[in-house]
Amino acid sequence: MEALFHQVDDCIFFSMLLANELLAREKKLHARNWWKYRLNVFRQHPADWSLARQEDLIPDKSKYADWLRGFGRPPSIWKRLRERIKRFFTWQRSTK
Repeated sequence: MEALFHQVDDCIFFSMLLANELLAREKKLHARNWWKYRLNVFRQHPADWSLARQEDLIPDKSKYADWLRGFGRPPSIWKRLRERIKRFFTWQRSTK
């Protein structure tokens, strides 16, 4: 029973993550391709998790902190450019 309880918590938590990620991706696609959506295509709306939170059905995020730590955000274009410029100048100094 204990294993089943943990498995259900895992399903709830990861389903919430997936729903939020899909919504974020839909917003990005909609913003990038706004001209395709000018024909009044229905937009996605965030799920309302308030009732589940009130009933304490959603597992705590701290239980999955180790797992979530493995999925960082990729660096932005500007951050990658800044790192390349830094490497270029440090390489140029070291070759002198």
